[in-house]
Amino acid sequence: MIRHCSLWKFTDDAPTGLVDEATDAFYAAAGEIPSIRACQVGGNMGYLESNYDFALTIDFDDLDGYREYVAHDRHMQLFKKYLEPYLDRRSAVQFELRD
Repeated sequence: MIRHCSLWKFTDDAPTGLVDEATDAFYAAAGEIPSIRACQVGGNMGYLESNYDFALTIDFDDLDGYREYVAHDRHMQLFKKYLEPYLDRRSAVQFELRD
């Protein structure tokens, strides 16, 4: 099993409600993209201002499943609508889960 983790920091001009909308959209997409096995998405709780604004973890059976997700039209729609226009910085990692 492969886990993809991504953290997003948005620009100051990101619209109010962006995190909630993106969260809902990613959860909905999890049911539309066949290679996704599990998905957790959400916004920073506000404990530290310096934290990233948005996080997601998505699990796949294997690296091919992750690649399918990255290339999937729905993923690209989400990226272009919710993330890319307001991106300040991003960090990501993919790693293999142990049994």
